[in-house]
Amino acid sequence: MIALLKFMIVVVMTGIIPVTGIIYWGATNLTGKASILSTGTLLYFSLAFCHSWLSVQPASFRDWLKK
Repeated sequence: MIALLKFMIVVVMTGIIPVTGIIYWGATNLTGKASILSTGTLLYFSLAFCHSWLSVQPASFRDWLKK
């Protein structure tokens, strides 16, 4: 189950990059482009954190940082 969840996270992470790029190039002003980039980056790093957490499965956040 964890392997399937990690695989699905990787698939979504792979899709975030091109979707963010396509939406970025469609934005007309600088504020829109900045918000699109920050949202895509936040989503990507949130999923990366979840993937890392599932890989290690620590008892606490401090244990995760030690590994």
